[in-house]
Amino acid sequence: MSDQKQLHRDTIWPVRAFACPVCHSFTPFEADRCGTCGSAVGLHLPTRAMVALDGDAAQGDGQRWIRCTQN
Repeated sequence: MSDQKQLHRDTIWPVRAFACPVCHSFTPFEADRCGTCGSAVGLHLPTRAMVALDGDAAQGDGQRWIRCTQN
């Protein structure tokens, strides 16, 4: 295999598709709302799961998680 092909092969990373927890439509991880149903969503990093938000927070793991304000 050529060096260029090997470099390309070694730099491809798998991409994970996320689904809206309400309607199960594809939702990019950087989205703050589902494009299909409009639900407020966020990515819960410890579980790597998309969660529905109630206001600016979500309940999970027995804790209240708040939305990150960094953009």
